[in-house]
Amino acid sequence: MQSGKSDSFKKLSKKLILDLQNGYELEKIKRVITSELITTYGISVNENDVEEITELVYSWYDK
Repeated sequence: MQSGKSDSFKKLSKKLILDLQNGYELEKIKRVITSELITTYGISVNENDVEEITELVYSWYDK
């Protein structure tokens, strides 16, 4: 598994925040998270885990 660099986390955070500000739906956010976990961090993802992560991010932003 690749280790994530601080810049990678910042890049993902900025992308998610911009996407949320632009009103992207949960499905789009889920695709972004899945893509980043696989391509940037080399993490194999489970559909249920990604769904849970997406819900957490979405609810965090919605507060």
